[in-house]
Amino acid sequence: MIVVLLILMLVVQSPEKLPKWTAQLQGSWVMKKNAYKIYEHWIASGDTLLSGSTYLVTEEADSVLIETIEIKYENDTLYYVPTIVDDLDNLPVYLKLTSANNQLIVFENPDNDFPHKIQYRFISPLQLKTSISGEYKGREYILDYDFKKVK
Repeated sequence: MIVVLLILMLVVQSPEKLPKWTAQLQGSWVMKKNAYKIYEHWIASGDTLLSGSTYLVTEEADSVLIETIEIKYENDTLYYVPTIVDDLDNLPVYLKLTSANNQLIVFENPDNDFPHKIQYRFISPLQLKTSISGEYKGREYILDYDFKKVK
């Protein structure tokens, strides 16, 4: 009987819970850029998946979805999984968590065309700096985005 229970416990394991730092990311963030704003919105789906979206809002209040994002476990590894809207294949890209604490989260995939690295740096509870970087067509790029938390 004990052997059967142990086997059942191994087979029916619950999925990994998201790390505590994901709570800081939840909610809506905005960055104003010239004639438009970029929003990034995150919501927890239970305690195993963080779903997000990035969209642009113009001065005329038109909104355009840029990407959908998931932070989730697959095979005991935590990934940042964006799917770019209107990308040729609309296929998700997997960037593996390589470093994380309460102030800096880093996801990387050196095999992706661009970006190779995505960073989230919490400056304060209301301020977030994101950075995407990598080599593209022989040149190194680093793109920084400064977000403020909104309700």
